[in-house]
Amino acid sequence: MPDSLVLHLQNQTRSSDVFAYVTGLALQHNNARVFVAANGRDLYFPQNPADPAATLQPLAADVAIPLGPPGHIVELTFLLNPGGPGGGAALVEPSVLNPSDANAGVDFAFAEFTLNADQLFANISYVDFVPRLPIALTLQHARDRDRDRDGSSVGGGGAPLVVGGEAFSRPTTADIFGCNSGPFVTRPGAAVRNAVIPRLAAAFQRGTLLTSAEQPAAEADAFYRTDPTNHYSRLVHAANVDGKGYAFAYDDVQADGGPDQSGKDGRDGESSQSGDSDEQDDDDDEDNEDDGGDGRRFL
Repeated sequence: MPDSLVLHLQNQTRSSDVFAYVTGLALQHNNARVFVAANGRDLYFPQNPADPAATLQPLAADVAIPLGPPGHIVELTFLLNPGGPGGGAALVEPSVLNPSDANAGVDFAFAEFTLNADQLFANISYVDFVPRLPIALTLQHARDRDRDRDGSSVGGGGAPLVVGGEAFSRPTTADIFGCNSGPFVTRPGAAVRNAVIPRLAAAFQRGTLLTSAEQPAAEADAFYRTDPTNHYSRLVHAANVDGKGYAFAYDDVQADGGPDQSGKDGRDGESSQSGDSDEQDDDDDEDNEDDGGDGRRFL
């Protein structure tokens, strides 16, 4: 996989005191938590606090990347807890859901990306909140190319074709909005079930579960027409100029050839059907400690 990705951060606000924070999980380092340092080049891997019982510890390095040239200087506060991924510290991210959070009065927004051996995937997220600070992103490919795939043969000639089934319990409202509890919990070794979950979750969010014979539903005009439905997601899409915006954890689920609703940008040659697992943080806990699976990039 590529060793690095070039990010160009541009300040188009009226203030010269705007900072970007780039944080995520380093695949080449056992998924350890990592930040890009304030100089925009070096990497900072936060270590577990020396005291295993110590929580909400400050970072040991400056990770506020100044975007440069008018205003009041405000930086976001990130804290550390023990027991993070890859043997490092767990990151306590800024939260709009926690009124006691040090960043409660700060305007911030985030975009996210995933870079691995298979793809570069990027999007702006509205899953947790709609920020007052507008951000935008574009993805420039090093070179454009078409990707062709040959058909794949099906083994077991002459053998009966058996289509299995999966049973899902009735979700609660919290299950539906969170997309990561109840029947929407993914499991190791359950490839078929895990593939169904994004489609099922999207159908509940968009209100198409009982109105479309196929999931995901192909026509975006049919989304959010029933009651109940996810009106937050409906309004996010309605407010965006192009109607696109990542408003719930599986908002990138789309029918083959169907319209993209999430505004994702990427290059892997295929449409996404897996949803954005990066969005399924445990934001309900009071310290907003991440679960080790996020790829958020704060701006």
